[in-house]
Amino acid sequence: LPKPEEDRTILKNLYSSIKYRLVSDVPISLSLSGGVDSCSIGALLSKIDNSGFDAFTIDPGKGRIGDETELVDYFTSIFQNIKVTRSELSDDSFFEEYKSIIWHMDEPFLGASPYVRWSISKVVNKKNYKVLLTGEGADEIFSGYSGVTPYFLRDVLYRKEFVRFLKEIFKMRNNSNLRKSLIYLIYLLMPNSFRHNFNNKKVNSQKSKWGIKLDPNQGHSFVSLGINNVKDYMHTVTSKTVLPYLLNCNDKMSMAFSVESRAPFLDKDLVALAFSLDSLSNIKNGFRKWNLRKSMLGKVPSRILLRHQKDAFGAPIDNHLRSSSIQSRVKEIFLEPRSRDFFSKTKFLS
Repeated sequence: LPKPEEDRTILKNLYSSIKYRLVSDVPISLSLSGGVDSCSIGALLSKIDNSGFDAFTIDPGKGRIGDETELVDYFTSIFQNIKVTRSELSDDSFFEEYKSIIWHMDEPFLGASPYVRWSISKVVNKKNYKVLLTGEGADEIFSGYSGVTPYFLRDVLYRKEFVRFLKEIFKMRNNSNLRKSLIYLIYLLMPNSFRHNFNNKKVNSQKSKWGIKLDPNQGHSFVSLGINNVKDYMHTVTSKTVLPYLLNCNDKMSMAFSVESRAPFLDKDLVALAFSLDSLSNIKNGFRKWNLRKSMLGKVPSRILLRHQKDAFGAPIDNHLRSSSIQSRVKEIFLEPRSRDFFSKTKFLS
C-alpha cells in the first residue's frame, strides 16, 4: 500500500474494531494509561460516542513507576466527555492483595501486570461496569517494545542502509535503553554458536549466584526461539511469549471481578494488516510504533503521540517489595523447609 493509504487503512481498521467491540447489553468503559495505545482508543471512542463514557486508570503515587496521571489529566482536558476514576496503589494495598492475585493467577506472578489489572478491575466492578476496553496488542503488532530495537538496527545494517542506521541511532540518543540495545546488537552480530554458548554461561552463572535449582532444559531465550529479524520478533512476542501471558493475566484478573476485557488492537483484520506492512517501517526517527503514531496524527494530542519515553502501565513493585511487611513475608518464605528444594536461603537472605 502507498504510505498515506497505509495510515488511512490502519485508522479505518482500528475505528471499525472499536465500534464492533461496543456491541454490548451493558455500558462500556476504557482502561486509560496516558500512552499512545489507550489514548488512540479513547480518542476514537469519543468520536464514536460523544455522549461520554468512563475510563479507569491507576495512581501509583507521584513520581513513582507507572505514574501517568499528569498525561491522563491532559488527555481528558481535551476529551472532556471522558470521566476518569483512579485506583490508588500503595505498599499496604499490595500486601493486602498479592495473595489473592496469586490465587487467581494459579501461580506466582511476574512483573506488575497482574497487580495493575487486578486493581483496575476491582474499581471497574465497584462502578458496576462489566466490559473494559484495553490497549493490549498494540506493542506486539506495531513493534512497541524496546527489545525490538537491536533487531531493527541489525536488519537495517543487513539492508546496507548505513545512513539510516546512523540517523536512527542519533534520534535514539536520549533513549535510556539505547546503550543496552547497542550491546545486544553486537551480541546479535556474533555467530549462532557463540550466542548459544554465551547464553548458557549466563544462565548457569545466575543459577550459581542465586542458588536456583532448575532443570537445565527449563526456560527459553530469544536465541532458542529462533528470532533472527524484526518480523520474527513480532511473531514471537505476539504468539509465544509476551502477549499470551498478558492476555491470560488480563482474563484471570478481570474475571475475578466479573469484568470482560476486550482488546480492539487484536482484531484479526488489524493484526493481518500490521503484519503485512514492512516490519522496518514501524520504527522511524527514533520512535517505535511509528505506523500507529502517524495514523493517529490529528486524532491524539502530539504531546502524547510524539513522546519518546513512557513508563509502562505498571506499578512500583520494587517499592512495594521493599516495604517492611513484604520483607518479613519474604524471609518467612525462604526459611520454610520446602524452599530448600528450589533456593539457597543464605544467598537470597544475605
